[in-house]
Amino acid sequence: MRRASGHWVIEAVHGRGSLGALADSTSGEPATQPPVDDAARGADGAPLSGPLDERARLLDEGAGLLDAAVDLERGLAQLAGARARALASFARCRPSAWDRQPGERGAASAASRAARPEALTTVSEWAVAEVAARLRIPGRTASGLLADCVELVEQLPATLASLEAGDISWLHARALVDLLRPVADEKKALVEARVLPRAPRQTVSQLRECTKRAVAKIDAASAVRRLVQAVRDRKVTLAPGQDGMAVLTLVTPGPVGRACYEALVGYADACMTDEEGRPDPRTRDQRMVDCAADLLLRPDAEGRSPVQVLLTVIATAGALTRTGPDAEEPGEIDGDTVPAALVRELVYAFGLMPRPGAAPAAGADGVSAGAAAADPADVAPPAGGPADRPGPPPTEGSDPDRTGETAPGAEDRPQAALAALVDTRRIADTALAERPRIAVVDELTGCLLALTDSIELRRAARDGHGLGPPPETDGYRPSVPLDRFVRLRDRRCRFPGCRARIRTCDLDHRVPHPHGPTAHTNLEGLCEHHHRLSHQAPGWRLDGTSDGGLVWTLPGGTTITTVPPRFGTDDGSAADTGATGRRTTERGAARAIDDRVDWRHLTPDERRARSRALVLGRRPRPDDEAAPF
Repeated sequence: MRRASGHWVIEAVHGRGSLGALADSTSGEPATQPPVDDAARGADGAPLSGPLDERARLLDEGAGLLDAAVDLERGLAQLAGARARALASFARCRPSAWDRQPGERGAASAASRAARPEALTTVSEWAVAEVAARLRIPGRTASGLLADCVELVEQLPATLASLEAGDISWLHARALVDLLRPVADEKKALVEARVLPRAPRQTVSQLRECTKRAVAKIDAASAVRRLVQAVRDRKVTLAPGQDGMAVLTLVTPGPVGRACYEALVGYADACMTDEEGRPDPRTRDQRMVDCAADLLLRPDAEGRSPVQVLLTVIATAGALTRTGPDAEEPGEIDGDTVPAALVRELVYAFGLMPRPGAAPAAGADGVSAGAAAADPADVAPPAGGPADRPGPPPTEGSDPDRTGETAPGAEDRPQAALAALVDTRRIADTALAERPRIAVVDELTGCLLALTDSIELRRAARDGHGLGPPPETDGYRPSVPLDRFVRLRDRRCRFPGCRARIRTCDLDHRVPHPHGPTAHTNLEGLCEHHHRLSHQAPGWRLDGTSDGGLVWTLPGGTTITTVPPRFGTDDGSAADTGATGRRTTERGAARAIDDRVDWRHLTPDERRARSRALVLGRRPRPDDEAAPF
């Protein structure tokens, strides 16, 4: 090693597992690369040591690992191309002619048909549910994936070929599908020919910008159609955020969105200081959010009736009182899991329980008189509720049925406040829409056993009878207590992976009425789409289990079992079978063994051939069993 001009240049040979050379940065002579094997060596043949050797080793090892990542990324792209062909072929096996047509009883509504992607108009509406169940993805995601695959295979062959070659990623392909959707069919190939040669060297955002420019030049009319469709697709969405937060999104034309944003900025700036000139401690973003919520939720200043919001709050007694082993057990607000602290804050804000350290003025029913009535809440403490954790014992001369009103010590105030809330008799001038319910839950399984209140608890104790689900109803519609019990038990749609809130679901008779009873054992909550699927979709079957589970059998023979989510979780999958089922036919078992291939050891050509074999090899053979419908 020689040093000249005051510094050295280290050149690592990419992917060779060795230090390439040390060369003078000013001399034009090529550097000599001594032969090395596992470690870099100096001019005397001895291995280099010290920080220089360690840095070179890490640089070289990292380059090799990145090579592997790049190779795997190409493999993922090739598999994505094979998946696109498989799903597009699957879609052709599910024609829309199987569905009930408009005008027939039980057919999809006009709104449901209009909401479907155009690429799926010739595909059965039940195909999306089948994809969602097998791939374990939400229905909306499955609909988008299936539509993308159909468009990619049938309308963008050059893009699909580039994806199968590993030149572009699935995200690149999706971007092209999205941007070329409104382009006239005869012009899509022209856009592909213009943008695909550069696509392998571009990021997704660069490809999108390049494609937009090409579309604007080749098919200017599509830009107008895209704008019109975007205006039609304006909407408001709500998605759960992290740590008990939520993301409320307003999708609106640009000028309207800008006007709304600037209005919120103006409102936020107007409340930077209070009437006495003191600065508001909140940031501008915080003030903008608070102003937006205030404008939407407050009573209108011009006398119009305020919109009331119904929230269902589920929390343990320990979480509400901040005592015991479940003091920080997360709760649910309208089906979304939130931290226990947020549940308590909501209860305090509604005036349902006094804030710790405050001295509330109790009303006649034992609830704080300062309850806000704008936002009603239905509070139902489940497992570990007052049925299992009674309040302080009555003092001499007190009414044993009103233990929650006994003057407690400081350490018993949270439990006494909760007992007073549960024993609420009058809901006028409170934030309650109904009297609080107490959920009795099996401690081992987490299943709902009974849904009761303080009055029924006293009656059961006095008469010496136990608690259980409401009795069955003679008619078609369940009674109010039975309806409430089933909805709280299921909490969401019982189809695998569906997250539709139970408030918007139907209560379906598994065995149709009048052949089956209107009882909790024969009722389950299903959203409208999956309710219709359970009765109409060809090849599907719905059965029950002795422990309250639902067994969904898909057209291919796969079975998926869902159970009511236990309290303390939001998972409706069966613990013994997992979220996915398996085909039980011998052909399916043999195929599963045959598909166990170590893709890391395949060459790109072998991966491509294997991917095609996975797709083409699933065509039915003459000796295959008949379809189940």
